[in-house]
Amino acid sequence: MDTAQWVYYNYMLGPGGLVEGRNAEDITLQEFDYLFRAYIASRRNGMKYFEANCLQALSTMFLDNDSLIARERGDEYNILRLHVLDNYDEKTKMPLPLAERALKLFKEYGDLYQTACTYRSLGEIHFHNGDNEKSLESYANAIHCVNKHHLLYYGDISPDTLSIFKPDDLERCVENEWIKDTLISTFPEWIAGIRQQLSLTYSALGNKQASDYNRNFYLELVQATNQNLELENRTAELQRQNSSLHGRMMLCLMSVALALLLATLFRFRFNRNTDNSIRELKENRWRSLQDFMQWNDEELKELEENKEEIEDKLVLTRHDLEENKRKNAENRAKVSLARSIVPFLDRIGGEVMRMKQSGHIADERRDYIVELSQQIEKYNALLTQWITMQRGQLSLHITSFPLKKLFQIVAEGHYSFDQKGIKLVVNQTDACVKADESLTLFMINTLCDNARKFTPKDGTVTLSAETTVDFVEISVTDTGCGLSEEDVETLNSSKVYDSSRIGNSDEDKGFGFGLMNCRGIINKYKKTSSFFSSCDFGVKSKLGQGSTFYFRLPRVIKMLVVLLLVSVQTFASKATDYYDSLYIANVDGEYEDAVRYAGLAIE
Repeated sequence: MDTAQWVYYNYMLGPGGLVEGRNAEDITLQEFDYLFRAYIASRRNGMKYFEANCLQALSTMFLDNDSLIARERGDEYNILRLHVLDNYDEKTKMPLPLAERALKLFKEYGDLYQTACTYRSLGEIHFHNGDNEKSLESYANAIHCVNKHHLLYYGDISPDTLSIFKPDDLERCVENEWIKDTLISTFPEWIAGIRQQLSLTYSALGNKQASDYNRNFYLELVQATNQNLELENRTAELQRQNSSLHGRMMLCLMSVALALLLATLFRFRFNRNTDNSIRELKENRWRSLQDFMQWNDEELKELEENKEEIEDKLVLTRHDLEENKRKNAENRAKVSLARSIVPFLDRIGGEVMRMKQSGHIADERRDYIVELSQQIEKYNALLTQWITMQRGQLSLHITSFPLKKLFQIVAEGHYSFDQKGIKLVVNQTDACVKADESLTLFMINTLCDNARKFTPKDGTVTLSAETTVDFVEISVTDTGCGLSEEDVETLNSSKVYDSSRIGNSDEDKGFGFGLMNCRGIINKYKKTSSFFSSCDFGVKSKLGQGSTFYFRLPRVIKMLVVLLLVSVQTFASKATDYYDSLYIANVDGEYEDAVRYAGLAIE
């Protein structure tokens, strides 16, 4: 029999927590039996190391179970007392003699680690017996053994040693430095156990500073130990996963190899069968194959024709859907425009009722009724022009005219702005443009009215004109709620849209009919001649910062306007035609015609 292995087996079952039993006392007694057998065998065979380990474990076991073992295992208990109570009083309890005997054997054996652990056990026994001074002395000896062990093996790397308490250096944890040094191999658990017991002992002695000193180092060591344990567990897990992955890769490679082998065999058989089939077809069924191929081609052709027919129907369906959406938006806009006249009629009726009740006609109320009537006429004209444009019957009456007169007309219609508490600012201008004068006034009125609707009380609506070399930009700016980038993109790029989805407010919102009409007029200009290529309609806005709606018309040079006015006074109709032709020829670069028209105009 291998005695050493048998002793080690019994020792591991002793304090190892591997024994199962009916209750705690039964487990304790079974563990004692294993330790006692290991102790007797190691003592008889001169195994000091195992004998000392068994004695140390028994001392810890007797600390809480002395009476139980004496009662249930009397013979073994008396044998132990005979072995260890040579120099002790008969009333001395077993833990202390057992631990001191173990300490003596470990010193003889020369194991500093086990010696330190035994000193810690002695400290626990003295602490349990209430002898705190001896407990502190035992823990100090344990720390001394730790230092001796460290200096023996790592003194040239790190000569620093541990102390049970350094009041002048409370922050530095030397053992933590050892753990972090990869060149030093130490056991943080045994040091952590000594620090924990030192903290309890100092606390029992009333030395709080020393107790906190050792407790803090204990907590740091526990944290470092847990981190190292986590890293070790993670490493083991990664190694396990790596092994599993390697196994899976090998299995996958084997599966791929098997699949390739099967594919090769299948391809070989398939090629062989195919060759036989082709040969058979060539010999016996060539005509049938031709018939089949012809039938297959006809079927494919028919399917292709059906596919093209379905695609054409899909395109037509999509086109009809978009056209219906556009027509629906236009019809809703027309209905909304017709309905928008009703509030003006109600206001006129209200004003007439007030004048009847008051018995006299105030100029201010009469002007307001006139302005409402003009607004109704403007909406009627707007609807008529929209229908005309849709039919392609809108005609443009192009003339050169100053914007100042149109701006003055807009400024005089400030009463509807005043009623809402909005300030209308009209910046006068001397700019002259070439366009349809009535449509230009319509567009300005439309943009101003649109700005009035969406500008809150105490807001401002500004009408202005900015002159460049080629065109005049007429803009209406408000201080309303503004538009999002998506809404601006829709207004600038879409000919027809659902205005109910534009902006955040639903107050006074129509169907965008006026803005669509304005864009239609600008597009009409562009289609008329390249002279109107500078015409444009657009929106600039930021959410919460107001909006600017603008349109551009070709600019007329002031000097030419003056000459035209002089010529109109002399030869009104003919001279105007010559000067219009002169301007267009000059813009288009036809300078010879421009000189000829200038001569005719002067004559």
